[in-house]
Amino acid sequence: MRSQQERKYFFIKGFLLVLLGVAVSEMILSFLYNTWVYPFLRSHLAWEIFTVENTSGSAFYNILSLFGWFLLQGVLAVLPDYVSIPLRSFLERYAIQSIKIGINEYFSGYSSLLLLLYYFGCLIILLLLLFLLILPYGIGAWIYSRIINRELNLILEEENVQHIEFEKKRSRMLSDIAHDLKTPITTISGYAQALSDGIVSEEKKKQDYLNAISRKSVQMDELIQLLYEYVKLDSIEFTLKREKADIGEILRECVAAVYPDMEEKQMELCLDLPEKEVFYLVDRIEFSRAVMNLLNNALRHNPPGITVLIRFEKVKYSNNWKILIGDTGEKIAQEVASNIFDPFVMGDESRNSRGGSGLGMSIAHKILEMHGWCLTLEQKPTPEYTKAFIILLDVPEE
Repeated sequence: MRSQQERKYFFIKGFLLVLLGVAVSEMILSFLYNTWVYPFLRSHLAWEIFTVENTSGSAFYNILSLFGWFLLQGVLAVLPDYVSIPLRSFLERYAIQSIKIGINEYFSGYSSLLLLLYYFGCLIILLLLLFLLILPYGIGAWIYSRIINRELNLILEEENVQHIEFEKKRSRMLSDIAHDLKTPITTISGYAQALSDGIVSEEKKKQDYLNAISRKSVQMDELIQLLYEYVKLDSIEFTLKREKADIGEILRECVAAVYPDMEEKQMELCLDLPEKEVFYLVDRIEFSRAVMNLLNNALRHNPPGITVLIRFEKVKYSNNWKILIGDTGEKIAQEVASNIFDPFVMGDESRNSRGGSGLGMSIAHKILEMHGWCLTLEQKPTPEYTKAFIILLDVPEE
Protein backbone atom coordinates (compact mmCIF):
# COMPACT_ATOMS: atom_id res chain seq x y z
CA MET A 1 0.00 0.00 0.00
CA ARG A 2 1.51 3.29 -1.12
CA SER A 3 1.49 6.33 1.13
CA GLN A 4 0.21 9.67 -0.14
CA GLN A 5 3.77 10.89 -0.70
CA GLU A 6 4.76 7.69 -2.53
CA ARG A 7 1.68 7.94 -4.72
CA LYS A 8 2.51 11.55 -5.62
CA TYR A 9 6.04 10.51 -6.65
CA PHE A 10 4.58 7.60 -8.63
CA PHE A 11 2.36 9.92 -10.70
CA ILE A 12 5.21 12.39 -11.27
CA LYS A 13 7.57 9.59 -12.31
CA GLY A 14 4.95 8.13 -14.67
CA PHE A 15 4.31 11.54 -16.24
CA LEU A 16 8.04 12.18 -16.76
CA LEU A 17 8.54 8.72 -18.33
CA VAL A 18 5.63 9.27 -20.72
CA LEU A 19 6.96 12.75 -21.54
CA LEU A 20 10.40 11.27 -22.25
CA GLY A 21 8.83 8.66 -24.54
CA VAL A 22 6.94 11.38 -26.43
CA ALA A 23 10.11 13.49 -26.81
CA VAL A 24 12.12 10.52 -28.14
CA SER A 25 9.32 9.61 -30.55
CA GLU A 26 9.16 13.19 -31.82
CA MET A 27 12.92 13.22 -32.40
CA ILE A 28 12.70 10.00 -34.38
CA LEU A 29 9.77 11.26 -36.47
CA SER A 30 11.51 14.58 -37.06
CA PHE A 31 14.64 12.74 -38.20
CA LEU A 32 12.64 10.50 -40.56
CA TYR A 33 10.77 13.50 -41.97
CA ASN A 34 13.89 15.53 -42.64
CA THR A 35 15.82 12.53 -43.98
CA TRP A 36 13.26 10.74 -46.20
CA VAL A 37 9.77 12.24 -46.24
CA TYR A 38 10.64 15.84 -47.01
CA PRO A 39 13.14 15.00 -49.79
CA PHE A 40 10.51 12.71 -51.35
CA LEU A 41 7.85 15.45 -51.28
CA ARG A 42 10.32 17.95 -52.66
CA SER A 43 11.16 15.72 -55.64
CA HIS A 44 7.63 14.48 -56.44
CA LEU A 45 5.49 17.56 -55.80
CA ALA A 46 6.32 20.34 -58.21
CA TRP A 47 5.26 23.31 -56.15
CA GLU A 48 8.01 25.56 -54.94
CA ILE A 49 6.83 25.26 -51.36
CA PHE A 50 8.20 21.71 -51.37
CA THR A 51 11.41 22.73 -53.11
CA VAL A 52 12.33 25.36 -50.53
CA GLU A 53 15.25 24.11 -48.43
CA ASN A 54 14.24 22.88 -44.99
CA THR A 55 16.34 25.19 -42.82
CA SER A 56 14.21 25.40 -39.70
CA GLY A 57 15.12 21.91 -38.54
CA SER A 58 11.60 21.43 -37.14
CA ALA A 59 9.32 18.98 -38.91
CA PHE A 60 6.38 20.15 -36.86
CA TYR A 61 6.91 23.78 -37.83
CA ASN A 62 7.29 22.98 -41.56
CA ILE A 63 4.26 20.71 -41.71
CA LEU A 64 2.11 23.20 -39.84
CA SER A 65 3.17 25.92 -42.27
CA LEU A 66 2.40 23.71 -45.27
CA PHE A 67 -0.89 22.64 -43.79
CA GLY A 68 -1.97 26.22 -43.22
CA TRP A 69 -0.95 27.23 -46.73
CA PHE A 70 -2.72 24.32 -48.44
CA LEU A 71 -5.82 24.81 -46.36
CA LEU A 72 -5.90 28.45 -47.45
CA GLN A 73 -5.40 27.53 -51.14
CA GLY A 74 -8.14 24.90 -50.93
CA VAL A 75 -10.57 27.47 -49.51
CA LEU A 76 -9.64 29.98 -52.23
CA ALA A 77 -10.16 27.33 -54.94
CA VAL A 78 -13.82 26.75 -54.01
CA LEU A 79 -14.69 30.42 -53.50
CA PRO A 80 -16.29 32.41 -56.34
CA ASP A 81 -13.86 34.29 -58.58
CA TYR A 82 -15.05 37.73 -57.49
CA VAL A 83 -13.99 36.74 -53.93
CA SER A 84 -10.96 34.50 -54.52
CA ILE A 85 -9.17 36.68 -57.10
CA PRO A 86 -8.88 39.86 -54.99
CA LEU A 87 -8.19 37.83 -51.85
CA ARG A 88 -5.45 35.81 -53.56
CA SER A 89 -3.95 39.00 -54.98
CA PHE A 90 -3.93 40.58 -51.52
CA LEU A 91 -2.32 37.50 -49.88
CA GLU A 92 0.34 37.11 -52.57
CA ARG A 93 1.24 40.79 -52.35
CA TYR A 94 1.20 41.31 -48.58
CA ALA A 95 1.11 37.95 -46.79
CA ILE A 96 3.06 35.28 -48.69
CA GLN A 97 5.49 37.15 -50.86
CA SER A 98 8.33 34.94 -49.62
CA ILE A 99 6.70 31.78 -50.98
CA LYS A 100 6.21 32.89 -54.63
CA ILE A 101 4.38 29.85 -55.85
CA GLY A 102 3.53 29.95 -59.51
CA ILE A 103 0.24 28.12 -59.30
CA ASN A 104 -1.30 29.55 -62.47
CA GLU A 105 1.88 29.06 -64.53
CA TYR A 106 2.35 25.46 -63.45
CA PHE A 107 -1.30 24.52 -63.97
CA SER A 108 -1.92 26.58 -67.10
CA GLY A 109 -4.11 24.54 -69.39
CA TYR A 110 -5.53 22.33 -66.63
CA SER A 111 -9.12 22.43 -65.46
CA SER A 112 -10.13 23.94 -62.13
CA LEU A 113 -11.38 20.49 -61.04
CA LEU A 114 -7.93 19.00 -61.50
CA LEU A 115 -6.42 21.90 -59.60
CA LEU A 116 -8.88 21.31 -56.76
CA LEU A 117 -8.05 17.60 -56.72
CA TYR A 118 -4.37 18.45 -56.49
CA TYR A 119 -5.03 20.74 -53.55
CA PHE A 120 -7.12 18.06 -51.91
CA GLY A 121 -4.44 15.39 -52.37
CA CYS A 122 -1.75 17.59 -50.90
CA LEU A 123 -4.04 18.43 -48.00
CA ILE A 124 -4.54 14.71 -47.30
CA ILE A 125 -0.77 14.20 -47.28
CA LEU A 126 -0.31 17.00 -44.79
CA LEU A 127 -3.13 15.69 -42.62
CA LEU A 128 -1.40 12.31 -42.51
CA LEU A 129 1.88 13.97 -41.58
CA LEU A 130 0.15 15.99 -38.86
CA PHE A 131 -1.49 12.81 -37.57
CA LEU A 132 1.89 11.11 -37.33
CA LEU A 133 3.33 14.10 -35.49
CA ILE A 134 0.56 14.22 -32.89
CA LEU A 135 0.36 10.42 -32.62
CA PRO A 136 3.08 10.21 -29.89
CA TYR A 137 1.13 12.73 -27.79
CA GLY A 138 -2.05 10.72 -28.19
CA ILE A 139 -0.32 7.47 -27.32
CA GLY A 140 1.40 9.13 -24.37
CA ALA A 141 -1.91 10.50 -23.08
CA TRP A 142 -3.50 7.05 -23.48
CA ILE A 143 -0.65 5.33 -21.60
CA TYR A 144 -0.73 7.90 -18.79
CA SER A 145 -4.52 7.61 -18.52
CA ARG A 146 -4.08 3.84 -18.20
CA ILE A 147 -1.52 4.37 -15.42
CA ILE A 148 -3.85 6.73 -13.57
CA ASN A 149 -6.83 4.41 -14.09
CA ARG A 150 -4.91 1.41 -12.77
CA GLU A 151 -3.70 3.38 -9.74
CA LEU A 152 -7.21 4.64 -9.04
CA ASN A 153 -8.50 1.06 -9.18
CA LEU A 154 -5.80 0.08 -6.67
CA ILE A 155 -6.83 2.99 -4.43
CA LEU A 156 -10.47 1.85 -4.59
CA GLU A 157 -9.44 -1.72 -3.75
CA GLU A 158 -7.30 -0.50 -0.84
CA GLU A 159 -10.16 1.66 0.43
CA ASN A 160 -12.51 -1.31 0.18
CA VAL A 161 -10.08 -3.51 2.11
CA GLN A 162 -9.57 -0.76 4.68
CA HIS A 163 -13.33 -0.33 5.02
CA ILE A 164 -13.81 -4.06 5.61
CA GLU A 165 -10.93 -4.06 8.10
CA PHE A 166 -12.37 -0.99 9.81
CA GLU A 167 -15.75 -2.69 10.15
CA LYS A 168 -14.07 -5.76 11.65
CA LYS A 169 -12.10 -3.62 14.11
CA ARG A 170 -15.18 -1.62 15.03
CA SER A 171 -17.19 -4.78 15.65
CA ARG A 172 -14.37 -6.19 17.76
CA MET A 173 -14.04 -2.90 19.64
CA LEU A 174 -17.77 -2.78 20.41
CA SER A 175 -17.62 -6.40 21.54
CA ASP A 176 -14.65 -5.65 23.80
CA ILE A 177 -16.35 -2.54 25.20
CA ALA A 178 -19.39 -4.62 26.04
CA HIS A 179 -17.15 -7.26 27.66
CA ASP A 180 -15.17 -4.76 29.72
CA LEU A 181 -18.28 -2.92 30.88
CA LYS A 182 -20.31 -6.04 31.53
CA THR A 183 -17.90 -7.50 34.12
CA PRO A 184 -17.89 -4.54 36.58
CA ILE A 185 -21.60 -3.88 35.99
CA THR A 186 -22.40 -7.50 36.83
CA THR A 187 -20.29 -7.28 39.98
CA ILE A 188 -21.83 -3.97 41.06
CA SER A 189 -25.33 -5.21 40.31
CA GLY A 190 -24.83 -8.49 42.18
CA TYR A 191 -23.26 -6.93 45.27
CA ALA A 192 -25.79 -4.10 45.37
CA GLN A 193 -28.67 -6.57 45.08
CA ALA A 194 -27.21 -8.71 47.88
CA LEU A 195 -26.91 -5.66 50.15
CA SER A 196 -30.39 -4.47 49.20
CA ASP A 197 -31.98 -7.85 49.96
CA GLY A 198 -30.19 -8.09 53.31
CA ILE A 199 -28.47 -11.32 52.35
CA VAL A 200 -25.20 -10.08 53.88
CA SER A 201 -25.46 -9.56 57.59
CA GLU A 202 -21.84 -9.38 58.69
CA GLU A 203 -20.50 -5.82 58.84
CA LYS A 204 -17.09 -6.88 57.55
CA LYS A 205 -18.62 -8.62 54.56
CA LYS A 206 -20.84 -5.62 53.87
CA GLN A 207 -17.76 -3.43 53.84
CA ASP A 208 -16.01 -5.85 51.46
CA TYR A 209 -19.01 -5.66 49.11
CA LEU A 210 -19.02 -1.87 49.28
CA ASN A 211 -15.28 -1.76 48.58
CA ALA A 212 -15.76 -4.06 45.58
CA ILE A 213 -18.55 -1.83 44.27
CA SER A 214 -16.28 1.20 44.68
CA ARG A 215 -13.37 -0.46 42.86
CA LYS A 216 -15.56 -1.60 39.99
CA SER A 217 -17.10 1.87 39.73
CA VAL A 218 -13.62 3.41 39.46
CA GLN A 219 -12.71 0.82 36.85
CA MET A 220 -15.79 1.70 34.79
CA ASP A 221 -15.04 5.40 35.13
CA GLU A 222 -11.48 4.87 33.90
CA LEU A 223 -12.73 2.85 30.92
CA ILE A 224 -15.32 5.47 29.99
CA GLN A 225 -12.67 8.19 30.30
CA LEU A 226 -10.36 6.24 27.99
CA LEU A 227 -13.19 5.77 25.50
CA TYR A 228 -13.83 9.51 25.64
CA GLU A 229 -10.14 10.23 24.97
CA TYR A 230 -10.05 7.75 22.09
CA VAL A 231 -13.17 9.18 20.42
CA LYS A 232 -11.99 12.76 21.06
CA LEU A 233 -8.75 12.14 19.17
CA ASP A 234 -10.76 10.93 16.16
CA SER A 235 -13.11 13.91 16.10
CA ILE A 236 -12.72 16.56 13.41
CA GLU A 237 -12.88 19.41 15.93
CA PHE A 238 -9.91 18.18 17.95
CA THR A 239 -6.53 19.82 17.30
CA LEU A 240 -3.27 19.71 19.16
CA LYS A 241 -2.35 22.77 21.23
CA ARG A 242 1.37 22.86 20.55
CA GLU A 243 3.89 24.93 22.45
CA LYS A 244 7.66 24.94 22.67
CA ALA A 245 8.64 22.65 25.55
CA ASP A 246 11.59 20.64 26.82
CA ILE A 247 10.89 16.94 26.22
CA GLY A 248 13.23 15.92 29.03
CA GLU A 249 11.25 18.00 31.53
CA ILE A 250 7.97 16.38 30.43
CA LEU A 251 9.49 12.92 30.80
CA ARG A 252 10.68 13.76 34.33
CA GLU A 253 7.17 14.92 35.28
CA CYS A 254 5.66 11.68 33.96
CA VAL A 255 8.22 9.54 35.80
CA ALA A 256 7.58 11.45 39.03
CA ALA A 257 3.84 10.71 38.68
CA VAL A 258 4.27 6.91 38.41
CA TYR A 259 7.31 6.54 40.68
CA PRO A 260 5.33 5.84 43.92
CA ASP A 261 3.41 3.02 42.18
CA MET A 262 6.61 1.54 40.77
CA GLU A 263 8.26 1.75 44.17
CA GLU A 264 5.28 0.01 45.74
CA LYS A 265 5.64 -2.77 43.16
CA GLN A 266 9.38 -2.96 43.89
CA MET A 267 10.33 -1.96 40.36
CA GLU A 268 13.71 -0.39 39.70
CA LEU A 269 13.64 2.77 37.63
CA CYS A 270 16.52 3.68 35.30
CA LEU A 271 16.33 7.23 33.98
CA ASP A 272 18.71 8.25 31.18
CA LEU A 273 17.94 11.81 30.04
CA PRO A 274 20.26 14.42 28.50
CA GLU A 275 21.43 17.29 30.68
CA LYS A 276 20.79 19.87 27.99
CA GLU A 277 17.30 21.02 27.09
CA VAL A 278 15.79 19.59 23.88
CA PHE A 279 12.85 21.67 22.70
CA TYR A 280 9.98 20.52 20.49
CA LEU A 281 6.65 21.98 19.50
CA VAL A 282 4.42 19.65 21.48
CA ASP A 283 0.99 19.43 23.09
CA ARG A 284 2.17 18.94 26.67
CA ILE A 285 -1.09 17.44 27.95
CA GLU A 286 -1.57 14.93 25.13
CA PHE A 287 2.11 13.99 24.90
CA SER A 288 2.21 13.46 28.68
CA ARG A 289 -0.88 11.26 28.34
CA ALA A 290 0.86 9.13 25.69
CA VAL A 291 4.01 8.70 27.84
CA MET A 292 1.91 7.93 30.95
CA ASN A 293 0.02 5.25 29.02
CA LEU A 294 3.32 3.60 28.09
CA LEU A 295 4.61 3.78 31.67
CA ASN A 296 1.33 2.47 33.10
CA ASN A 297 1.48 -0.38 30.60
CA ALA A 298 4.90 -1.36 31.98
CA LEU A 299 3.57 -0.99 35.52
CA ARG A 300 0.38 -2.97 34.99
CA HIS A 301 1.53 -5.81 32.74
CA ASN A 302 4.82 -6.78 34.40
CA PRO A 303 5.58 -8.71 37.59
CA PRO A 304 7.20 -7.01 40.62
CA GLY A 305 10.95 -6.58 40.79
CA ILE A 306 11.68 -5.75 37.13
CA THR A 307 13.71 -2.79 35.84
CA VAL A 308 12.06 -0.06 33.76
CA LEU A 309 14.21 2.14 31.48
CA ILE A 310 13.29 5.62 30.23
CA ARG A 311 15.95 6.89 27.83
CA PHE A 312 15.94 10.04 25.68
CA GLU A 313 18.79 10.20 23.18
CA LYS A 314 19.84 11.36 19.75
CA VAL A 315 19.57 8.83 16.92
CA LYS A 316 22.95 7.76 15.56
CA TYR A 317 23.98 9.39 12.27
CA SER A 318 20.91 11.65 12.39
CA ASN A 319 19.63 14.89 13.87
CA ASN A 320 16.47 13.16 15.09
CA TRP A 321 15.87 12.09 18.68
CA LYS A 322 14.13 9.06 20.16
CA ILE A 323 12.54 8.03 23.46
CA LEU A 324 12.93 4.45 24.64
CA ILE A 325 10.65 3.02 27.35
CA GLY A 326 11.75 -0.54 27.99
CA ASP A 327 11.67 -3.15 30.74
CA THR A 328 13.10 -6.51 31.76
CA GLY A 329 9.71 -8.24 32.05
CA GLU A 330 8.31 -10.98 29.85
CA LYS A 331 8.18 -10.55 26.10
CA ILE A 332 4.84 -9.71 24.52
CA ALA A 333 3.25 -12.60 22.62
CA GLN A 334 3.65 -12.25 18.86
CA GLU A 335 -0.10 -12.36 18.14
CA VAL A 336 -0.57 -9.44 20.54
CA ALA A 337 2.59 -7.55 19.50
CA SER A 338 1.57 -7.44 15.82
CA ASN A 339 -1.66 -5.55 16.64
CA ILE A 340 -0.77 -3.91 19.93
CA PHE A 341 -1.67 -0.40 18.78
CA ASP A 342 -5.19 -1.40 17.74
CA PRO A 343 -7.91 -0.56 20.28
CA PHE A 344 -8.68 -3.19 22.93
CA VAL A 345 -5.75 -5.40 21.94
CA MET A 346 -4.38 -7.22 24.98
CA GLY A 347 -3.72 -10.75 26.09
CA ASP A 348 -6.53 -12.78 27.60
CA GLU A 349 -4.60 -13.13 30.86
CA SER A 350 -4.22 -9.36 31.07
CA ARG A 351 -7.90 -8.83 30.38
CA ASN A 352 -9.02 -11.29 33.02
CA SER A 353 -6.53 -10.78 35.82
CA ARG A 354 -4.41 -7.65 35.48
CA GLY A 355 -7.00 -5.07 34.56
CA GLY A 356 -6.64 -2.49 31.85
CA SER A 357 -8.73 -1.90 28.75
CA GLY A 358 -6.33 -2.25 25.85
CA LEU A 359 -7.02 1.35 24.80
CA GLY A 360 -3.89 2.92 26.28
CA MET A 361 -1.53 1.82 23.52
CA SER A 362 -3.96 2.86 20.80
CA ILE A 363 -4.38 6.32 22.35
CA ALA A 364 -0.61 6.76 22.75
CA HIS A 365 -0.04 5.72 19.13
CA LYS A 366 -2.73 8.11 17.86
CA ILE A 367 -1.39 11.07 19.89
CA LEU A 368 2.18 10.57 18.67
CA GLU A 369 1.00 10.08 15.10
CA MET A 370 -0.84 13.41 15.29
CA HIS A 371 2.46 15.00 16.33
CA GLY A 372 4.06 13.51 13.22
CA TRP A 373 6.11 11.05 15.26
CA CYS A 374 6.31 7.27 15.19
CA LEU A 375 5.68 4.74 17.97
CA THR A 376 6.97 1.19 17.54
CA LEU A 377 7.46 -1.91 19.66
CA GLU A 378 10.82 -3.70 19.65
CA GLN A 379 11.36 -7.07 21.28
CA LYS A 380 14.84 -7.51 22.82
CA PRO A 381 16.12 -4.02 21.89
CA THR A 382 19.22 -4.46 24.09
CA PRO A 383 20.81 -7.46 25.84
CA GLU A 384 19.47 -6.23 29.20
CA TYR A 385 15.88 -5.40 28.22
CA THR A 386 13.31 -7.79 26.77
CA LYS A 387 11.05 -5.22 25.09
CA ALA A 388 10.77 -1.49 24.52
CA PHE A 389 8.37 1.06 23.10
CA ILE A 390 10.33 3.52 20.95
CA ILE A 391 9.10 6.99 20.05
CA LEU A 392 10.95 8.38 17.02
CA LEU A 393 10.85 12.17 16.98
CA ASP A 394 11.93 14.51 14.21
CA VAL A 395 14.57 17.27 14.38
CA PRO A 396 14.15 19.44 17.52
CA GLU A 397 13.35 23.14 17.49
CA GLU A 398 16.22 25.54 17.78
